[in-house]
Amino acid sequence: MYSLLGGVRAVALTDVFQFLIFFIALPIACGIAYSKAGGYNNIINSIPKSHLTIFNNANSTILFLSYAFWIILPAVSAPYTQRLLMAKDTKQLMNSYNVLMVLSFFFAVIIFVLGFSIKTIFPNIEGKMALYTFIGSLSPVFVGIMVAGMLAVMMSTADSWLNALSVVASHDVIKKIFPKINEKQELLIARIATCVCAGVAVLIALKFREIFKLIIFVDAFTYTTIFVPYTLGFLKFKTNSISFLISVISGIIGTILAKFYVGEFGIISLVVGVLGSALGFFGAHYLQVNLGIIKIEKSIYQEYKLTLHQKIKRSVANFIDIKRKSGN
Repeated sequence: MYSLLGGVRAVALTDVFQFLIFFIALPIACGIAYSKAGGYNNIINSIPKSHLTIFNNANSTILFLSYAFWIILPAVSAPYTQRLLMAKDTKQLMNSYNVLMVLSFFFAVIIFVLGFSIKTIFPNIEGKMALYTFIGSLSPVFVGIMVAGMLAVMMSTADSWLNALSVVASHDVIKKIFPKINEKQELLIARIATCVCAGVAVLIALKFREIFKLIIFVDAFTYTTIFVPYTLGFLKFKTNSISFLISVISGIIGTILAKFYVGEFGIISLVVGVLGSALGFFGAHYLQVNLGIIKIEKSIYQEYKLTLHQKIKRSVANFIDIKRKSGN
């Protein structure tokens, strides 16, 4: 209802409150947890050795590399893209990125320290209950602030997605199919889309007991179908709809095959799906280039056709020429 009635203004308001919670309340909570845990030495000595070692075996190494691959991928979600496109120029966008980089690093450190501190204070607590258990141990005033903050975080994330999705559904889909609809009809369609998608989202969420598994499940299909064509589109890589469709199909096939091999739609499914999507996209594109279906400039095509051996040979020749001219 909040997203339905509030629109973009409501999204902005909860985003501001979320920011205040993230960068005021959480650092305070982190400081309290760090103090209760007894400081750095006590935390390090209390943490199980398995929590401080990454490469225990082949499976943990593969998982670590898969998570590293996932975390360095650029964000492709609709709300994130919507915010990028709202920038008035490149300079403002780059300034926003620079600020975001610093704040993200600060926030990551806060989360890490808070997590290790809570693990020290409650060594036997279940992971998904750790933060809530710690909040419950605080003073009533701070509990109220943190609960309100958690609700703001959830609402901010949910209404950002719903707002972006309703705009896509009404303006980019229905408006293209029925171009004669007016603004009131478009707004009505956006509100209907908000209600329908919110209901579907609730049904999907109820199927999962852990939020992290739900996030991985969604990303396993989001990144495998969107990431490759989305990124190449922003890089002005020109192809056709066939390459896009092949990329989506191959990405989904890769995700499903990995699911049957691993047993769940997890991080391995995401990585295999993205690689499958890239393979399908470039395979379909260059096959069409060779068949003459897609026409590209001859000079660019020749650059693409240049083999690694030719590039190395040219680089070595240039190096020798420079050394000869310098008298060495």
